[in-house]
Amino acid sequence: MHNQPNDAAGPQELDMTQSFEISEDGKVRIAGAVIRDNAPVN
Repeated sequence: MHNQPNDAAGPQELDMTQSFEISEDGKVRIAGAVIRDNAPVN
């Protein structure tokens, strides 16, 4: 295993995890991103 500070796999995964938020409804919310849904929201 390579434990290097420049390892892209580590930091990128953390950033992706922080960008995504899962609500209690089970829906995934993306922070800082606008999601357009063509389906009507009930």
